[in-house]
Amino acid sequence: MGISLALGLGVTDVRPPIAGAGPAPVLLPLHSRIVFEGDSITIGSNGPTYAGFALIRSLGRFFAPSGYNQGTGGQTAAQMATQVATIAALNPKVVVLLAGTNDLSGTSDTPATIFANLRTCIDAYKAAGAQVVNICVLPRNDATWMGLSAGRRADREALNALIRAQNDVAVVDLEATFDPTTMCGDGLHPHYRGAIHVGNAVGDALNTLIASQSVLSIYDTAENFLVGANENPLFAGAAGTKTGTPAPTGDVPTNWIVEHNDSGFAVVSSITTLNGRPAVRLQVSGNNTTNGRIVNLRNVVTYAGAAGEFWEMWWDFSLAAGAQNLRAIWASTDTAAMPNNTATVLYPSDVAVAGVLRPPMTTALAGSDVSVTMQGAMTFAAGPVAADITWAAPCYRKVPVGQ
Repeated sequence: MGISLALGLGVTDVRPPIAGAGPAPVLLPLHSRIVFEGDSITIGSNGPTYAGFALIRSLGRFFAPSGYNQGTGGQTAAQMATQVATIAALNPKVVVLLAGTNDLSGTSDTPATIFANLRTCIDAYKAAGAQVVNICVLPRNDATWMGLSAGRRADREALNALIRAQNDVAVVDLEATFDPTTMCGDGLHPHYRGAIHVGNAVGDALNTLIASQSVLSIYDTAENFLVGANENPLFAGAAGTKTGTPAPTGDVPTNWIVEHNDSGFAVVSSITTLNGRPAVRLQVSGNNTTNGRIVNLRNVVTYAGAAGEFWEMWWDFSLAAGAQNLRAIWASTDTAAMPNNTATVLYPSDVAVAGVLRPPMTTALAGSDVSVTMQGAMTFAAGPVAADITWAAPCYRKVPVGQ
């Protein structure tokens, strides 16, 4: 399955474990659990989080359990070193770790001490059976950082040199390509451009750790509940529903709904292909009257869900460059949803994003459930809008116990 991310943001330096430094890591199986540990950059204090884009770039191969994002604003490596049991309890097979910037700006710890705390985390994760992706401390130019002495700012490079020298983890080094002036809203926390850039680099590293099989291979098999339930995951026919005022135009696959909720939207739906599979293309234009309005593709699926069960979904998708006033792309079901679908920052208009959108788990079903709305959606800010997105290969499945 192909993937295209036309970022125009420079070459990423992703360094997997050094050849000859020990046995190569065993490739992880499909659906391996993943956890992200870090500070406000990981949790997404400026709206988007790089973790979501890393999962997209890895083509949905990883399973993100409830609590997968363990980022905490202001957290230091020293604090993370005391919380490894919390991470281990999630039973990850890979942990993505980004830490150190708060230690450098808010403590007097030396690079060696900070690195020792990072190694406490890494060694504990590895002892619990997880592989580790360690991101070098990102460049920053916010007022707090620029107010530090030149010597203290130089400690970031000293710490990164220690991180780069590791030979038992995958290292992601963005020193040459991450620009806090154009990739952060405040010189520290990435907005969409920065989150996509970091996420792509992390996703590339993750793809070196896992088997090459894609979750998309099951979309037309019995493992996809939509197949047996005759919910048309192959997007056949054109008898679907178009909802909104004015109504969307074009063709909608049978059993599916294309809708919007703002009088300023003009939505055109067409049936096409994406990566060789049937797909629905939504082209949005117009002038949105209210912040937070939505355009989505959805299906109300009848099923038998029981208390305690998790059900998940994923989509193949491609967003073309040229989006305007686009706040978020997201997907949801009863037990899984993409975070930050209420983000107020905007996608950069010159960036295209493509991959697999596999929402992280949120909560198990509280009781029996007979229907679920699975949807792929876009949220817009008020003003002139534009988006060209293609959705394909929808899958809905019950999460096996123990996954």
